[in-house]
Amino acid sequence: MHEDDRTAAEVERTLAEPDEVNRTLEAREPELGLPGGWIAILALCLILGAALYGAYQGWTAHSGDIQIPTWGYQFLIGGVVIGLLVGCGLMALAFYSSRRGYDEVHWP
Repeated sequence: MHEDDRTAAEVERTLAEPDEVNRTLEAREPELGLPGGWIAILALCLILGAALYGAYQGWTAHSGDIQIPTWGYQFLIGGVVIGLLVGCGLMALAFYSSRRGYDEVHWP
């Protein structure tokens, strides 16, 4: 059959079907037996543990007899809380502006 002899319905059906490559990629199921995700999680946990250990060693190694007063801990906790509030607030504003369309380009 010549290409020009096809009906409009055949052409539409052909265009609606994905080509062989897309069908192969869509039909491919993820391989569940691989430990790649667990290895990444384990590596990140080890890095977090090493960072926390290093922070503890740095905090206690050079302190000697010096104790942080209560107001020092209060300011430290206050700074962390304010930093988290500012960071969460800015992220909320970014998501809000993205969802409401304020980040879209409007050409005149």
